[in-house]
Amino acid sequence: MDNNLTENKNPPTPVPLSQPVAQQSVPPLQHSTVVIPEKKENLPFWFYILFTVVAIVFFFISFLLAKTLIDRQNQIVSPTPIPQQTIDLTPTSIITPAQEDQYTESLNSLSDSDELTSIETDVNSTELNQLEEDLQQLDGFVNP
Repeated sequence: MDNNLTENKNPPTPVPLSQPVAQQSVPPLQHSTVVIPEKKENLPFWFYILFTVVAIVFFFISFLLAKTLIDRQNQIVSPTPIPQQTIDLTPTSIITPAQEDQYTESLNSLSDSDELTSIETDVNSTELNQLEEDLQQLDGFVNP
């Protein structure tokens, strides 16, 4: 709509149908002067404050991000040296292999057959009494 026209604030009154259309009265158009306020080119004060706060937050976050990236690069370039432990390689004791006895030899001697009777004979001929005595003796050393 054109801003120069005025709007009629009164709603139109209903016209009874009994009157002919030609006899209906039409109110005359009134001419009025419309005053348009001058446009201000200035932005509101709250906009300047909001813009300043957003800019400060943006620059602060950018500064923190750049500082973090620079610190990470410095850590990668110059890692902290790990202290080296010196290891004394002089032997403190000489370990001699244990001598095999008859019991160990008897445990290693099994038949090569995979028949059931041969396996049963090997199991029955194995005596574990000596092992049980050795385990009890070790328990005595560990748990006095």
